Amino acid sequence: YRTLSRLGAETMSEMPYDRMDYNYRWSDNEEAMRNALKYRVKNVNIFGISGTGTVVSNSIDSDLDTIKSVLANEKVVVASMNNRSYSDSMKHIIVRGNNSGSKAGTHAVAIVGYDDNFTYDINHDGDIEPFEKGALKIADSTGTFWGYDGFMYIMYDALNGKSASSDDWEAD
Repeated sequence: YRTLSRLGAETMSEMPYDRMDYNYRWSDNEEAMRNALKYRVKNVNIFGISGTGTVVSNSIDSDLDTIKSVLANEKVVVASMNNRSYSDSMKHIIVRGNNSGSKAGTHAVAIVGYDDNFTYDINHDGDIEPFEKGALKIADSTGTFWGYDGFMYIMYDALNGKSASSDDWEAD
């Protein structure tokens, strides 16, 4: 964050991710580096949602208010997710995270939006229940080949340590 506050961040168009030839060198494009100064981090706040139990039970849960407020004010939220999260690979929707408590295998993503009307039948019972409504929209640095043109959705229920579902769909 210190580097981002001092030097900013280049845009994806100026420094695109090429999975066949990605390197971690600092940019030598002077014009892009000057442009990055427009995208400096002004302040950093840390907040969290408990990874134990069922904290978020529906799309209007107050535990989501901080994230929604930051996004509504056109700011970005950076989140850590476990690479072993279960997702529907055809839909690119994360329905369950691995809340083992381990930091191993984590990856940072940017939460860029939310949709309280987004639905997905997590337990595949044919009904959309309150816990199956609402998702965060995330972007990853890996470019448009990932997810839906570079974006993926994380169901609010995936933020819970245990699903808000009354049945035991996770055991399946």
